[in-house]
Amino acid sequence: MLGRFGRRRDDHASRAAAPERPGRSPDEGVDSLLVEIAAMEAAAAGVYGRHGLPDQPGQYRQRGREGAWEKVADDLTPAEKWAMIEAAPPKEGWRFASLEHLGARSRIAEVRQAAALLTACRGLRARLTEEAPISPQDLADAIRLGASWRRLSNPGAPLDAAGPLLFLPPEGDD
Repeated sequence: MLGRFGRRRDDHASRAAAPERPGRSPDEGVDSLLVEIAAMEAAAAGVYGRHGLPDQPGQYRQRGREGAWEKVADDLTPAEKWAMIEAAPPKEGWRFASLEHLGARSRIAEVRQAAALLTACRGLRARLTEEAPISPQDLADAIRLGASWRRLSNPGAPLDAAGPLLFLPPEGDD
């Protein structure tokens, strides 16, 4: 598929055999992407904080729709977390969610957008840190992240529509 853009399928093997450029580590690109992802997560967490939601990564629980979200201890094993969920009395309306899912059903558009941004960041971070292959969904998320972050950073911008993509000539070419 990428062959149409000037790459051949065997380019990856030849790049792997090529010597590294002086002064650059192989992880430098990944590290800079992780820094960008962290900045996006911080912006989304700021939106959560402004609307009374938790702003720290982790798992949360809430007793009833009006209760405060409480952070579940990070050191619990998955089995201990499941036991906590199963022990919660159903009639008391306990809810459990990860940070990125807390705002997904909010009535506030900015909070829903922050939740989507956190979800996309989490997926991309996992792919980058696990050195897993990038999927088409990861690419779609990455493309949308910039626009989403820009809208969160500029609260006056409309949340439902991105501006048109403009192609301008390079400066100096008239």
